[in-house]
Amino acid sequence: MTAFADLMAREEPALAPLLESLSDEIATASAIPVEERVIRRDRLAEWTAGEADRLEALRGCTPSVRLDELHRGVAAQFEMGAKSPRDTRLRALRPEEVCARRSGHPVVVAALVAAVAEQAGLPIGIATSASGGPVLLAHRGAPQAGAIIFGAGERVDVDEVAEQGRWRWICAHEVAAVLLELMAERSRELGLHPVHVAARRLTTLLPLARQARERGRVDLARAMAAYN
Repeated sequence: MTAFADLMAREEPALAPLLESLSDEIATASAIPVEERVIRRDRLAEWTAGEADRLEALRGCTPSVRLDELHRGVAAQFEMGAKSPRDTRLRALRPEEVCARRSGHPVVVAALVAAVAEQAGLPIGIATSASGGPVLLAHRGAPQAGAIIFGAGERVDVDEVAEQGRWRWICAHEVAAVLLELMAERSRELGLHPVHVAARRLTTLLPLARQARERGRVDLARAMAAYN
């Protein structure tokens, strides 16, 4: 069993090792040499741990202060505006590449920042809207603290969040599902068949609802047929 498969079998996998193992799986499918894969994965782990250590001091602070520091100190390290979503290369979706370049898809950046918060022991999670709009980071149990909306890199107050519609928390498994779907579609568009198949295969490891699991198996079969 691979590290990613082991994590997906857990009820509540931690985001940091999830992103590291996902990076390793996609890098393997991309035929990146082992030595380079290990270096990139380790750098991602080091960045997450370093940022988390720095944020541990926020445990005694208010939810609003915690979100402010996550916004200014961590999220602001990344380019999340108009340029990043237009990067059509796969690197914009690979967590270790986004971390190294400090630029990438807003969902990946949100996952990286959430992983830092989680490792620092802060109750901050990822939420999304039913309409499929942007993702945000918010403080669990403290809606009055507002949120960080990714895609624009904005820190907004609770009234603005309410205007975005109804939001719901998403778990680590759902984060993986969103990232893998993005990777599958991007690799298909680019003709990166081994990566496309890998992303579809990894999706079948997720503990999703029955209908989603069946759709995942169909998507994998189609990807394999197209590759063969």
